[in-house]
Amino acid sequence: MAERKALGKGLSALLGVTEGSAPLEKIYSIGVGEIRPDPDQPRREMDREGLDSLAASIRAHGVLQPLLLRAEAGGGYRIVAGERRWRAAALAGLTDVPARVLNASEEALREISLIENVQRKDLTPIEIASALQALIRKNGLTQEDCAAHLGWSRALVANRLRLLNLPDELRGMLADGSLSEGHARALLGLDSEEAMTELARRAAGGGMTVRQLEAAVRDVQSGAVDPELKAVPRGRFRAVRLPRPLRAYKKMGVKIRVGRRDGAARIVLEELRDVDDERLLQALEECLKRLYPDSEEGTE
Repeated sequence: MAERKALGKGLSALLGVTEGSAPLEKIYSIGVGEIRPDPDQPRREMDREGLDSLAASIRAHGVLQPLLLRAEAGGGYRIVAGERRWRAAALAGLTDVPARVLNASEEALREISLIENVQRKDLTPIEIASALQALIRKNGLTQEDCAAHLGWSRALVANRLRLLNLPDELRGMLADGSLSEGHARALLGLDSEEAMTELARRAAGGGMTVRQLEAAVRDVQSGAVDPELKAVPRGRFRAVRLPRPLRAYKKMGVKIRVGRRDGAARIVLEELRDVDDERLLQALEECLKRLYPDSEEGTE
């Protein structure tokens, strides 16, 4: 099953059950209203565009992958894995969803939930780092233990945890997709928060490649430029953070670069597929407001 394959230890090992036992194999039909979300869900924002798309798929095909739930002492169920499917099913108008009800210790269920959350493909790097931190703290794990559970290297776990040391502004850039994880790791080599933030602003939205940023970081570290970065050329392209309306498209795989060059706005979009033209136009208008907060200027 997909759930077992995704986890480094496997659900059977975590739950202490054997193949074919009821906690894993029996699928129930549970009322949507009886289910509650996991308070430790690392994802802070649910992309409405993505939820609408999943809801449309569920209307057409149903919920193909059962949720993982635990029974609550006071009645009802708590989500262990599958909150996005549950929310999309509610949007689709379903009254019941397929689910497996797990019968295991609180510690085992918490570990399953955290590992499943860490390995989601639609989490931001900061959300993954926060989930890793929760997995380690709540289960008393070392970084080596955590890596073994996930099937990752210790270096990967350590590098992702380091992202939590970024200043708030940079964490925001990383969360909204205007700064990549590679850019963020390069910036962690700087001691000066001011230099880190200034370089991040220049790199945001595609203004600098990771290699260019690494070179700029080395210049600061070697003393070739002062920490205020006055000697680092900005170039003709000034990047800006992605406005919220465009972030959903980036998560859908659309490549976006936003900035200003020679006094005109420049917005580059690549790999547009199955995009709502009206919503995209609204997102672009919002982007122009970010680029030109005090005037009405054209685009190129």
